[in-house]
Amino acid sequence: MRSFRRVLLIATAVILVMPLTGQDRTITIRVGTLLNGKGGVQKNTNVVVEGSKIVRMDSTATNPSPPISPRSESGRDARPEARSMEL
Repeated sequence: MRSFRRVLLIATAVILVMPLTGQDRTITIRVGTLLNGKGGVQKNTNVVVEGSKIVRMDSTATNPSPPISPRSESGRDARPEARSMEL
């Protein structure tokens, strides 16, 4: 009976924590010159991205995201052209 309660407690904790891990991250990208696709140009603005979608372009958006490292999370180079071609 104790082991059943323990398993039930762990399963409940996992189920409650799962939605928190799947949340999309908001990224703010600072842009010097932005071409909007309709022939317009915006200077010194920020692009706010949530998940995989651009939600707005806002010159007053704060907290730009830290610079992205050229290395992936696994520690390998994220850009194939940056790898050495020497054998």
